[in-house]
Amino acid sequence: MMYRVNVLMSTCNGERYLRKQVESIMNQEGVDILLTVRDDGSSDGTVNLLRELSREYGNRIKVYSGGNIGYKRSFMKLLEHAAEADFYAFSDQDDVWFEQKTKMAIKLIEDRSSKDDICLYASGDIITDENLNIIGKHEVSDMPVNIQSFFSRARLAGCTYVFTAPCMELAKRFTGIKYMKREVPDHDFVLGSIALGCGKMILDDNAYIYHRRTNVSATSGGNGILQRIKVEANLVFGRRGVQSRMAAELLDRCDGELLEEAKSFLTEVADYKTAKKGKLRLLNNKMMKSGVPIGDIETKVKIILGNY
Repeated sequence: MMYRVNVLMSTCNGERYLRKQVESIMNQEGVDILLTVRDDGSSDGTVNLLRELSREYGNRIKVYSGGNIGYKRSFMKLLEHAAEADFYAFSDQDDVWFEQKTKMAIKLIEDRSSKDDICLYASGDIITDENLNIIGKHEVSDMPVNIQSFFSRARLAGCTYVFTAPCMELAKRFTGIKYMKREVPDHDFVLGSIALGCGKMILDDNAYIYHRRTNVSATSGGNGILQRIKVEANLVFGRRGVQSRMAAELLDRCDGELLEEAKSFLTEVADYKTAKKGKLRLLNNKMMKSGVPIGDIETKVKIILGNY
């Protein structure tokens, strides 16, 4: 059986690398690909290129344009636009996918779970410079697979995600939330939290993607120590209340689907500033270990400061 996979991509001034990425997505083996793109207010030739690609691939590519709202909100908007499919995936605009990427993800989901379950797959990725020269690999094998770890440091790359339709249906419940700017969660944090809180997450340390890093990439990986320091400082001092707000929203919007252990933890997170000894309980939670010691220390600092 050939499954339909709806790949969700947000673009913004990505003309330079976009065609190669789209071609790698459309050439996926053993699946029926639909690519849904939302352009986030590009000022270069990205929109024209998307229209050209849409003509080339016909109804296999759906393109939407909008004002610049940032990649986090743009990806969440894509959840609203996405047509029905068996599986869904996120994509950056400048990576390159191996031909077997989605096929291998679906195989693992079917081996360890089911397409009818709330399930999300994530993998490692090969980090490259702008010319696709390999500069490293993002490993996930040492990441504990539980919601406590994920709420300490969400280490996964959303561009590796493949998730089931039931996972997608829960994610749609989060598309209309009005977050303050500093509280806006990454789309991959939303989906990962849903999978770990309500279903299952499958990690694959194999890598089926060249994750291109440029000097205008939205995240820090592979962009040097100064950019890393800037991003880490923003995580601690700038992005306030992301985890506690997400916990509260999960409790509100997915109460009937939440696993009991996850519900207990999320309640502690949502109430940590008001509950008696709430901060102390989180600081002493031994499951809040992500495998990245500096990330766990930063989380403790956020809890102490009330920024969690």
